[in-house]
Amino acid sequence: MDVEKLYLEVTRMCNLECEHCLRGNRENSYMSDETIINALKNIKRIKKILITGGEPLLALRQIRTIIQMIKDNNIKVDEIILITNSTILNKDVLSTLKELFLISNFKLYLSYDIFHYLELKRLNLLEQRNETAKVLKELFQAEDYSDFKSDVKYEVVLIPKGKALTLSQERLEEINQLSRQKYSLSKIRHDAVSQFNIEYQNPEEQVFGTIYIDVNGNIVSSGQSFAENDLEKENYNSNINELGFIQALINFTEYYKEKSLQKNREYVPGFRLKR
Repeated sequence: MDVEKLYLEVTRMCNLECEHCLRGNRENSYMSDETIINALKNIKRIKKILITGGEPLLALRQIRTIIQMIKDNNIKVDEIILITNSTILNKDVLSTLKELFLISNFKLYLSYDIFHYLELKRLNLLEQRNETAKVLKELFQAEDYSDFKSDVKYEVVLIPKGKALTLSQERLEEINQLSRQKYSLSKIRHDAVSQFNIEYQNPEEQVFGTIYIDVNGNIVSSGQSFAENDLEKENYNSNINELGFIQALINFTEYYKEKSLQKNREYVPGFRLKR
């Protein structure tokens, strides 16, 4: 099977608690080896893998299992992306990142906006973050994933999910006094923001679009909070460990096909299905 984009939520743990985090409150949960094996065992090629969390560098064992699966199954991976908050650096981290760098076109992004800045300052981690970022940029050509301290002024619209739901207008005004960029909360129904597009003729051969597998092995919509993903899985079974990858994918797409046809739907996904 060839897959266009595969997102793997290797952990929901994070060492920061940024006020705007769309994922919500951190959780002490990690992706199992079983989930990683079932996610990758029948795949021959992936155009893009995103290793996500939480803070993915807190899940080095899971990342190394992903690497081993890619090697053992000779999976061709065009691109691997990992986004980190740049506060964790040790020999194991460097060794793991080097392996990712060697097996594919590896892109390392460093999260850094006014909310990360304030959280790092609160935890007295700013200097550590900057030193770590310097090393990662030198070794892996890491890039800032940031709107912070940009020379260009623009408005940043936050999706009202997770922790961002609790941001008051007063707090946003305080943030805007500290930042060159101006932040606001989206007025769009947040259910309509998380869109996906999965298309296949024979899922055993090729799947286009983004497949997001959460820490528990469920295929879910991307761009949602932990709470939304957990609520979503109550409506249908898309667990790859219980059903296998193909049946879980079919259940996921069929559920949203039906949901998108509802007369008074609240959620309209960007959805195509060819069978």
